[in-house]
Amino acid sequence: MWSAGNCKLLHPDGRKLKLRVRNGCPELVQSKALELISRLEERKLAEIEQLKRHTEEGRDRIRQARIALEKSWWEHLMDYARDGVSCSGDAAVANAPFFTDVPRCALRGLVPSGDAGDESLWDMLRSALPNLNRRRRKALQQSRRWIVHLFAGPRPHKTFARLERDGTVVLELDVTQCAAHDLNRLSLWALLLKAAGDGRVAAVIGGPPCRTMSVLRHKPGGPRPVRSPSEPYGLSDLSASERALVNNDTGLFARMLFLHATATAGRRVHRQSVQHSSQVAFLLEQPQPVDRYLPAGHSLVGEVPSFWHTNLWRAYALEAGLFEVDFDQGALGHATTKPTTIGTNLPDLRGLHGLRKECPTLAWKGDSKDLAAWAPQFVQAVVHALQCWPRYQLCRMTPEDWQRHVENNHVPYRRDCGICVRGAGTGRRHQGVTHPDVYCLSADVAGPIRVPAKDPEGRSKHPPVFRYFLAASYRFPKLQGTKDEPNPTQVDGFDDPLLHPGGEDELADVVVEGPPEPEHRPDGKDVLPEDCLGYCPTSESENDACKEAGALRVAAAKAKAKPSKPKEEHPWERAKCEFEAPPGLARLVFVVPLHTNKSEAVLEALQQVFLELRSLNLPVLRFHSDRSREFFNKRTRAWFHEHGVRTTTAEGDTPQQNGAAENTIRWLKARARTLLAQAEVGTELWACAMATAASQQRAQQLGLKSKLAAPFGAPCSVKLKFYGPSRGDLGDRWVDGKYMGLSPSVNDGHIVLRNDRVGNGFLQTLHVRSRLHSPEMPDRVFEGDVREPAPLEPARRVRGKSEPALGEPPLPPPPLPPPEGECVPVPASRTRLRGKSSPAVRKSLLFPLPDGECLPEQCEAVEEEFRASRFSVVDLEGFAKELLLEDWDLEEAMWVLVQFSRLQSLKAGLYRHGGVVGTTSATNSYPWLTELMAATLLSASPEAEFTSLWLSNTNPMSLHADHNNVEGSVNVVFPLKLPPEGGDLWVELRAGDVIYGSVEQRVDGAGKKWLGTTHSLQRGKPFYLDPKRRHATTPFEGERVVLVAYTVNTLGKVSESELQALESLGFPLPASARLPLTTQQDVRRLDVFDMFEEGPLELAGEDCPKKVEKGGGWKETQKVEAGTVELEVSWNLKHTPAQHEQTPCVLQTLEPKPHAQVEEESWPEQPVQWELWLPDPQSGQCALRSDDLDLRLCKSEPVYTPDIEQLLSGLTEPLQIVHTVDPREAEKHSEVWIPSILKEIGVIEKAVHRLPPSEVRKGNWLHRTDVRVVPAKLVFTVKPPDVQPTAPGNGEHATQASLFKRKARLVACGNHAPSTGTEIYASGAAAESLRCLVVISSKRGWMLGILDVTSAFLLTPIPQGDGFPVFALTPPRYLVRQGLAQEGELWILTHAVYGLRESPKLWSDFRDSQLLNLRCMANGVELQLLKGKLDTNWWRIVQTSDGQVVGGLITYVDDFLLAGCAAVIEALAKAIQSIWKTTPLTLAYAEELLRLNNVKPTALGKIPCPRDLVSFDTLLTDESPTEESVRTAQRLTGEILWLSQRTRPDLAFTACVLATLSTKAPERAARIAERALAYVQQTKAFALTADADDTGLVAYSDASFAFVTLSTAESELVAGLDAVVALQSAEAMLGEFGVFNLGKTLKVDSQSALAIAIGQGSWRTRHLKVRANYLREQYEAGEIIPVFCPGVEQAADLLTKALPAARILELAAIWGLFEHRPEDPRQAEAVAVDLPTHPQYPVSADQVAFPIACNDADPKCQVSA
Repeated sequence: MWSAGNCKLLHPDGRKLKLRVRNGCPELVQSKALELISRLEERKLAEIEQLKRHTEEGRDRIRQARIALEKSWWEHLMDYARDGVSCSGDAAVANAPFFTDVPRCALRGLVPSGDAGDESLWDMLRSALPNLNRRRRKALQQSRRWIVHLFAGPRPHKTFARLERDGTVVLELDVTQCAAHDLNRLSLWALLLKAAGDGRVAAVIGGPPCRTMSVLRHKPGGPRPVRSPSEPYGLSDLSASERALVNNDTGLFARMLFLHATATAGRRVHRQSVQHSSQVAFLLEQPQPVDRYLPAGHSLVGEVPSFWHTNLWRAYALEAGLFEVDFDQGALGHATTKPTTIGTNLPDLRGLHGLRKECPTLAWKGDSKDLAAWAPQFVQAVVHALQCWPRYQLCRMTPEDWQRHVENNHVPYRRDCGICVRGAGTGRRHQGVTHPDVYCLSADVAGPIRVPAKDPEGRSKHPPVFRYFLAASYRFPKLQGTKDEPNPTQVDGFDDPLLHPGGEDELADVVVEGPPEPEHRPDGKDVLPEDCLGYCPTSESENDACKEAGALRVAAAKAKAKPSKPKEEHPWERAKCEFEAPPGLARLVFVVPLHTNKSEAVLEALQQVFLELRSLNLPVLRFHSDRSREFFNKRTRAWFHEHGVRTTTAEGDTPQQNGAAENTIRWLKARARTLLAQAEVGTELWACAMATAASQQRAQQLGLKSKLAAPFGAPCSVKLKFYGPSRGDLGDRWVDGKYMGLSPSVNDGHIVLRNDRVGNGFLQTLHVRSRLHSPEMPDRVFEGDVREPAPLEPARRVRGKSEPALGEPPLPPPPLPPPEGECVPVPASRTRLRGKSSPAVRKSLLFPLPDGECLPEQCEAVEEEFRASRFSVVDLEGFAKELLLEDWDLEEAMWVLVQFSRLQSLKAGLYRHGGVVGTTSATNSYPWLTELMAATLLSASPEAEFTSLWLSNTNPMSLHADHNNVEGSVNVVFPLKLPPEGGDLWVELRAGDVIYGSVEQRVDGAGKKWLGTTHSLQRGKPFYLDPKRRHATTPFEGERVVLVAYTVNTLGKVSESELQALESLGFPLPASARLPLTTQQDVRRLDVFDMFEEGPLELAGEDCPKKVEKGGGWKETQKVEAGTVELEVSWNLKHTPAQHEQTPCVLQTLEPKPHAQVEEESWPEQPVQWELWLPDPQSGQCALRSDDLDLRLCKSEPVYTPDIEQLLSGLTEPLQIVHTVDPREAEKHSEVWIPSILKEIGVIEKAVHRLPPSEVRKGNWLHRTDVRVVPAKLVFTVKPPDVQPTAPGNGEHATQASLFKRKARLVACGNHAPSTGTEIYASGAAAESLRCLVVISSKRGWMLGILDVTSAFLLTPIPQGDGFPVFALTPPRYLVRQGLAQEGELWILTHAVYGLRESPKLWSDFRDSQLLNLRCMANGVELQLLKGKLDTNWWRIVQTSDGQVVGGLITYVDDFLLAGCAAVIEALAKAIQSIWKTTPLTLAYAEELLRLNNVKPTALGKIPCPRDLVSFDTLLTDESPTEESVRTAQRLTGEILWLSQRTRPDLAFTACVLATLSTKAPERAARIAERALAYVQQTKAFALTADADDTGLVAYSDASFAFVTLSTAESELVAGLDAVVALQSAEAMLGEFGVFNLGKTLKVDSQSALAIAIGQGSWRTRHLKVRANYLREQYEAGEIIPVFCPGVEQAADLLTKALPAARILELAAIWGLFEHRPEDPRQAEAVAVDLPTHPQYPVSADQVAFPIACNDADPKCQVSA
């Protein structure tokens, strides 16, 4: 501090140090300076230490966060019970395994928000349980043991009052007792979770409502089922109320389980001492599953869902250690039998298991609520079990007892003595379980091995070696019929007794505690052994309770044991003992050598084992390992979880808990030592030895023949492969070696260790020969007599008998193969059986049953004899040759193929593997059978084309699609033999398909769901299938033989010689087989109607001589890149009068017969390309035509009005809205539609050039690259009649000519036209532009008029050249049938037509160019049009001389809205009509909206949006969104949004709510929309009115609710700024019409926001000054005046709130929204305007409003003038 005389240094503590000033520089004494420097350094050091401490704290937080990410659901729940943080509870719910498949909506609200449990327990008790008195709440507050009885029933149970002692309080909750007891109520649920988290809840019991799983729903007369075993959480087709009921009940189950889990965690966290039990008693009661008390064949078994079969219960029971008890409550005093199951952990209730009521009771006819009540004795049993919970506690010892225990050197051992526990150091006993888990895979990694093993797969000079190996053991049920092979782990040499395999389950990796064995004390009292020492009843009362519970069990057992009379023992009782012993289990051993023990290598090895198990069709349900890093990592566990496998681990440093894998390692090492010693090879081959041992063990356990070619280490020979030009063709191809087992990479290959050790020493090959001998050449030379060769026995059947040789008995001929299905024994040789057949076989021969069936005893005998006399492949080849060359018979051919399929499966023809294409080897090996297969298929389906055949026997196919087949080809499935049930084909459904039968859902390997239907197969009838559609076989049992023909994509790689060879075998190869890859699909793309030509007619056939077939054909040459393809097609269409049920008409392809003559029949000619009649459930028939339906691409049609003619005939007043007519109905009444069609053709002919079929073929129009052929269709509508106005000015109208008008519009199907690459978007006028023009017209006294250009698109010329294509229309089939167009005719477009995607843009450009050049005269002044700058559809009518604005024009496609004085409007209208023909037209959108949504006239509403439904968040009662519900909500939202943005601002807030909820809660959005439509029905006469004044521009702003701001003032400020933008936008639009110098006022209903806007405010609002700076500048410049607006006058409230009816009417009056009455002089002066081509509500001119359509968090404002 400087002063006049001196300078002082101020210390922070207030001290002053004087400084000496020398030459203007202050100086300090050295000692003081050093002291100050020291203090500064100390402060800096302190700051550095603080930074270090903060850094360490940050690191700890990061470490804790990383640990938190790896927590289990139980650890998260413990954190939630400890801290009460909601995020921990949410994490526990998200990671809980029992909540994985529960719908999220059912779990909503399971964990309350963070502030829900911040109140004190007393306050929460007061708010949650208002029905309790102060004394009761005080008892709950002081108690640490709550017994929570949920769903307790309407009356309290006095029996439970016996539990209330020693601080225990029973809390009974049920909504029938008090409405506040609803578990979905936030205050009650928060109270229960808080008590559970604090460790107060000691028991949770109850029976949630079972109404959605009741058996009554599946009985006649009962309510509709809402759940099923396959859909336990609700059927997919539930209504909104049913979905809410199911989700509510599911949520009650989830809440009860979550409350028990939280209570357990709370008692664990807040446990007062080690002796204090952390377990929580639990009991959940539900009806018993029907399959446990009804016979297996009952109709209800498999139909009624059960809570006990859900994953919610099973997973939680596994986590919490719960068990199930089945009994009948009728045996305990209930009025009816009532089969019941309880899930509990109360051991005293086990005595109720199996308790049944012997005497049957009558069916229950009372109230279901009384049926749900618990039986009296069951309530007593529950009370006794809770009194004994926990049954035992450690014996209390006095100080004298502890003194004696110490003096006795801590004998006996006590678990509650710390010295005893620390000294013993024992844990749980390891003992095998009686019933271990099956389908469990246990694994462990062994190594590093001292001697590295060689890798047979290694190829480098120094290949890597194996130092580790993965050993895996898989447990599964023993297969029937397999030998009892010794267990692989039962070997000698196990020196570790803990790992020694013994007992019933020596490889168990699941450890449980066995029952403790008591020991005798000298005083005569029995105590448990030292592992469980010190258990005894704690008090006399508890001892009495235990005695009572035991007495109850004894009484129940006696009631069960004394039957009224002796009965015979049921077979089930005799079979009980079979289930007491463990089922037979087997194990498979796997080994995978590893180079390293990294987690990536171990995961790859586990995947290899998993895939091998899948190839054996064995599932893996659980994976068990130790906790080493190579197994216990995220990637490995995630991979198993993705494949539906549960992962478990042993605890650390406890190898006994992974005993299966540990024993497998020991067994593999022992077996490897044995095999290496046997083979006399080095230990570096231990990997091969272990793999061989494991392979042999798996074959033995599965009952399969081992694939090992020789014993391990046996000498063998292997064939070599030579590569390159230097191979020796005559050299020795075989080398010697030692057999090392199976190859891991070559399928069915082997590993051989070469003796010469060339390369890495190993060979992997299929060519292995063992036990070969090399005999020496004999010394002698043998000479033999020359004999004639014996004649070969013919390989074919002999029809007749040959003359026997002299003296030889005659030999019978070989038997003929019977038709398929006949039970005829087949001999083993070609001679008849000498012996006699069995009686059953002879009976089947003499009396065969129809359709090839036979009696069971016949089938068994025939099958047995047939298996003993099966033909060989040579025999069947001979049979096939005889059938083809001599006498063809389809049934015999099918029989031969069935016999061959039993020997092997056969694929003939072409194959494709990736990019390799060729002919299968079986085609050359079995040529006669291949030709027989082709001939058999062509006999049943002569029109089939294929390249490949597959003979399949009992091969179930999973869901797949044949992607390697040619696009557009068809697979033919020809059944040769079918099982009794199943074996049909499920085929995927696609858009446009006609559904036959029920729709079924299937899931592919990727988990994706597909819908399809099942098609029944019939023997001898082909089934046609699209290979690109997914298909699969249905489950079946028995033999199923089918012949499948298909066409592979040859990729252009098949040689001509191979194709000719296939054609010689009878293969009808398609043209695509010879085309290169780039042009293979071209032939399939040829359209029939592009090359149609009338051809000869073909008779129907001999079976129907009077029925006529229409025929035709053509020849076509198609150019492709590789040349040309000649296509010759003939077709035949058969017509059969409908005299019986409709059957599909098959489109046949026949050979052309040029000289065929056909008699014409009287039925009318319909020259369609093809027609296919399919059954329709409503009309009986449905015709699909080539021009009316594209089977590959379908478009949804508009909503048709049914029975339109009946509606029109009943009209008594003019039609008000437009109806779309079904083309089929219009065709039925062609006579009334012909005038409209002729009128439309007359109009369309001005836009097209019609080409007859001869010119189409001559000009090759269909093959020109610049021509785009587009199909056309007719759209039929019925419209309101035209109103012919009289002379302007008189205000009268002429009478209407009729009540309606028919309109037929010919449109192009633009969706079928390829894209031209040009701009196709054309904008329309905005609603704001319309309202601005209305306001200007009101202010200047202008009139309004509407013009509609008739057939505007047809007046638009299409550009020629410059790369723009030529469009050609194919006339609709309707015109051809009516004789108004020729078959094959083309219409070349010269002008745009409706339906073409380019038409709107072409018309928009053409219209604007004409309007820019338009000139007209009004009152002697020339006028012209100028396009607006802000909106291209906003035009000004100005005087050409001085540019003065005299009117306005708005364009909306082909509609014009004119504004100006009468002379200007009349002049401009005449000028426009001189260019185009126009007609006036007005539509009422509200009426159309109400009609399309089927709003009844009686549905009237006073408010558009009820407050009880307005919530922008998802509620617990909201249904889960579905695709259909979301689409419905979005459609309704768009309709109401359009209406609100045009003329109904009172619907703006409703549209905002709908836009928010349409995807989150679509069902609630639909209900809100229904209320809004009812409101529109009530107020459809409302219209905006315009009455201009001199108030200028006024903006009303209001913030709907708080969004991302720090205060309400900031929210209102943001809303005001948006209103300023709207003000300036309106000012700019009005400025184009010369409306300037309008005062702009901003009305805000927030004083604080207004103060900030004008520059006032405190220091707390300084952060808002930047945001408000622009508004303040406008205010200071006088541009915008912000003023305060009282809430009563705030017009923007209509856009932001759900208001009552009276308030809506008040604000509507401020907006100028009045009911339109013609007798009102104010309304009579207004002119109703509408944009006719885009539906909207009638608008009158009063004030222009801009409701800003934004997100739900955005503000709303209104600007009016």
